[in-house]
Amino acid sequence: MRVTPKLTVNYGLRYENYLPQTAAHPGGAGMFDPTTGEMLAAGIGSVPKNMGVKAYNRGFVPRLGVAYQWRPKTVVRAGYGHSFNPSALGAIFGENPELNPPINNPQVLSQPNPYTPAFSLLPGPPLPANPVVGTDGRFPLQSNLSVFFYFFPPDSYRVPLVQFWNLSVQHQFSPDMTLDVAYVGNVGRHLYVNQATNQAVPGPGDFDPRRPFFQFGITWPLFDVCNCDTSNYNSLQVKLQKRVSHGLDFLATYTWSKAMTHTEGGYTYDNSYDFKSLYGPAGWDHTHALTFVNMWDLPFGKGRRWASSANRAVDAVAGGWRFAGITTLLSGPAFTPSISFAPLLNTDFSGVRPDIIGNPDVSNPTRQMWFNPSAYVAPQRQFSDGTAAKGSLRGPAEYVFDLSLSKEFRITEGKTLEFRWENFNSFNHTNLGLPDATVDDSTAGQIFGLAIGATMRQMQFGLHFRF
Repeated sequence: MRVTPKLTVNYGLRYENYLPQTAAHPGGAGMFDPTTGEMLAAGIGSVPKNMGVKAYNRGFVPRLGVAYQWRPKTVVRAGYGHSFNPSALGAIFGENPELNPPINNPQVLSQPNPYTPAFSLLPGPPLPANPVVGTDGRFPLQSNLSVFFYFFPPDSYRVPLVQFWNLSVQHQFSPDMTLDVAYVGNVGRHLYVNQATNQAVPGPGDFDPRRPFFQFGITWPLFDVCNCDTSNYNSLQVKLQKRVSHGLDFLATYTWSKAMTHTEGGYTYDNSYDFKSLYGPAGWDHTHALTFVNMWDLPFGKGRRWASSANRAVDAVAGGWRFAGITTLLSGPAFTPSISFAPLLNTDFSGVRPDIIGNPDVSNPTRQMWFNPSAYVAPQRQFSDGTAAKGSLRGPAEYVFDLSLSKEFRITEGKTLEFRWENFNSFNHTNLGLPDATVDDSTAGQIFGLAIGATMRQMQFGLHFRF
């Protein structure tokens, strides 16, 4: 909607209604009832086919966009909106009841002691017996059968959402070049966390009596899904774009950002009962990110700036080439130190952070010593996690130059042959992965591989015949 000749406003409202997953047949889904320690089988007895999960009917999704022409070549824009992010695989609310008993029977077998295996590999693990479901739709959770997804109470479901906003200024320097400077932010709300709900509460004595479901004889792991996590992202984003002119176009972007989370996608926490005390840079957070995408028709050969009158043989060799590339430069990702031996903790946290007692930085980080593990010790407070913060260390930076050279040969009318020479990681830069972050390992601080997805230089040649 054009409010004034200089001001345009766009707005809208969408409604989304999310319905719970429903079992296709009686007994086709299962859910754990933490008030009785029993399993519920969907569609049997008084257990509804949707496990009692309520529809989420508050899915209002607003959008607002504003553009104002400040000067003839300068535009200010702002935007705000919501977006829901339901779980995948049909489990809208992340409950995944088809992965629980009696449909799927995930068995957990533990070693009786550090020297005896849980089972022999030759005969394999003993098969769990299929649960016998009562006429009321309830049945006891058999020994060592885990539950990985349940919600309680059933009406506590919320669909994860993100609220996002931006404010940008765009200036046109010339007909083919513009510069954008923007603040971009978002927050995640009601995000999934897969909580270990039968983790031993920190304290003295044996583990099992401190487990919440020990009263039902359940001493093995159980996991619920709660909409109880949050995240936030804030960034300065700069974009310089040159549209095609004189055979050259490019897009350069720079982002200075911080992404903060409690967990990593609902996992990677220590204390299931206090995961919100972990708040720091996400594992995928890179403070600085620079990208450069270019395509350049080299100015040699017929129809180009130099050697435009070259004979056919010279033009076939030196003319008509195109140079293209994608360059990505990332500062190091965040990671969290851990420790394997914490004698004062006396619980089964999924991970343990150490206490920090010194400076973990080293003057010249290398793959042999990326950080100083001597700056950490086992937690010194009884029944407590360590003081080292989430995401307090940074891994190696990543530099990737993917470059290509190509030329198109005209054979006859409507028929061309394109030759391509492509180089991935053209300068063969070693993009190191994260170091061993377990500070009491003998290899702590050392790096033994490449970053995820990274390779050394790869080169390929290709021909593309068009007709």
